[in-house]
Amino acid sequence: MGTWGAGSFDNDTAMDWTADITSIDSIFLPIKQFHEEKNTHSDDADYSPNATLSEQIIAAVSTLVSLNFWANPQIPEDFFNRIAEFEPPTEEDCQRAYGAIAHVREHSELANLWAEDQQAYKEWRDTTRYLLVRINPAEDVDTENDAYAVPVEEDFARPCVFCAKPVDNSDLYSIDLKKGLAEPSLVSMAFCHQDCFETALHPTFRSN
Repeated sequence: MGTWGAGSFDNDTAMDWTADITSIDSIFLPIKQFHEEKNTHSDDADYSPNATLSEQIIAAVSTLVSLNFWANPQIPEDFFNRIAEFEPPTEEDCQRAYGAIAHVREHSELANLWAEDQQAYKEWRDTTRYLLVRINPAEDVDTENDAYAVPVEEDFARPCVFCAKPVDNSDLYSIDLKKGLAEPSLVSMAFCHQDCFETALHPTFRSN
């Protein structure tokens, strides 16, 4: 992936895809293809979309994020100006888009290619997380609140309190649960992925 960028449109496949976008329905074509192909597999983990389809899915989700009134610095200005008058996606549309990009980030040829370089992979995970959080659910939210997860440096893996999967050290966050206001006492401490944390939050408290 050396000459490609981690952004949604930092590759030839995504930029070629924009030329064919004439309506909201055309944006959904790669997402529709993803769900049709995935439905032919009995186990989700067995389905690994190819790199081309995955790049189109990411570009499509990035476009939907912009149409859903989220600021999205990844989308090319000329492309956004061309599609700005399209109808925003419905909540059901966003849920299907969320399912597609969540799968691509974990089980796809593209994810495997990015994983060959850990630093590049982290950048790709960060940029796609931006889209993942904002496409689920479809709500028009304007907030300056940040997610209050605190990075923790550890030498061993911890299970995520939301998904129960091991948390890589580079993506390890802790959550302190305290009781009371005047003299709060620590009840427990949990570990999680930042992705899982922000997705689980009510949209009002998600970071911009």
